[in-house]
Amino acid sequence: MMMRAGRLGIRIAETGAHATGRALRLIWPVRVPTRPEQGFLCLTDRIALLRATVPNWPLLALDLVAPRGTVLTYLTTQGRRIRCRARTSDLLETVIVSSGFEYPLEHLRIEADNPVIVDVGAHIGTFALLMDTLLSDRAYRGIALEPMAENFALLRENLRLNRVTDFTAVQAAAAGATGEGYLRTRGQPDTAYLDPSADDGEPVHTVELGALCDTMGVGTVSLLKMDIEGGEHEVLAASWPFLAERVQVLLLEFHESGPGRDLPSLRGLLERAFTITVLHRGPHQGVLIARKPKAGEHVSV
Repeated sequence: MMMRAGRLGIRIAETGAHATGRALRLIWPVRVPTRPEQGFLCLTDRIALLRATVPNWPLLALDLVAPRGTVLTYLTTQGRRIRCRARTSDLLETVIVSSGFEYPLEHLRIEADNPVIVDVGAHIGTFALLMDTLLSDRAYRGIALEPMAENFALLRENLRLNRVTDFTAVQAAAAGATGEGYLRTRGQPDTAYLDPSADDGEPVHTVELGALCDTMGVGTVSLLKMDIEGGEHEVLAASWPFLAERVQVLLLEFHESGPGRDLPSLRGLLERAFTITVLHRGPHQGVLIARKPKAGEHVSV
């Protein structure tokens, strides 16, 4: 009974937050901030981006005080409902991905018919939902890979909630080889990563990307998005034949921790088969897009 009362209270708060957000738009104009050349958005711009992306943004007040992990449902301007855990980075991830701030929308256009999207490090499904929206005019196939059990449960719930049936959710971690590993899960739920020394972490199944796509009957991948908290250096090297032969576009959040694990090292690998554009770069991480050259073009190394 107490649990039902709690859920009812949350639903009332979600509905009230949506009404409040609509009312405030009448007296407080919404603006979309521009990305600063360096550093992060200031607090004022973060609030502006939140308001421009999430109509029921006043629910943030409950997000800040509810017990950690309480599941709240946010609405996006694209008409999506995304369930996030209170007092975690879920809402921030929802805002920066759904708005196109993290992955600029103009770089996500796909010309191929019946494209295949592979989302590696799918978290709670924000990127999968974004791609489902962008590809609403055509048939496509999607694979969303997420190892952390708690994230995976929300990923499946968010796909179900939004009636997304073209993405298949797979609970596994991308790695250099298929097998078993341990996930270090301390900190925010979007920062978990494979760590061979974390034998006290969450046990997970690992997959090599080429083997995964073979198992699932995938030939060419139109867009491979990867955000695996530093593990990209090992995964890209181990799966290079698959990337070079079968991936058309790689959208990568890269992490830099020193020589050999930095942007120049990634360039040295990727430019053997792709042309690289760095979309944005901070002190320790950034986002790049790597595209296969079109017919008649050549990769300059």
